[in-house]
Amino acid sequence: MSDEELESIQNITVERPYQRGQLVFSDGEEGLGFFLVVTGKVKVYKVSPEGKEKILHILGPGEPIGQMAVFAGESLSRSMAAILNCWTVTSSWPCPSMAAWGIFRAILPLFNYRSLTGLC
Repeated sequence: MSDEELESIQNITVERPYQRGQLVFSDGEEGLGFFLVVTGKVKVYKVSPEGKEKILHILGPGEPIGQMAVFAGESLSRSMAAILNCWTVTSSWPCPSMAAWGIFRAILPLFNYRSLTGLC
């Protein structure tokens, strides 16, 4: 990857650390970007009307979440919290540079992640 391509990706992403137990996003928040777990682990969950938490997925390095809400223009339909200290990369949307977005999308398959159909 060229320095120019790397800079384009850096311009549309934000890296953030989260401590164990820290909320990354909540059910109902606007989907302004999607998340990619870089290190650590997170849980994706729903809370029932009775207040019970149901864990839907555990995600680790290289696994994205939130992309469906972003592309559909909907709010996030799950919550996500760190279960281990972790770092995430968040993409901005709409992307100020579609060329940068294309590069970012192109590198996603390089990560080893499972199909996340139906997540957020």
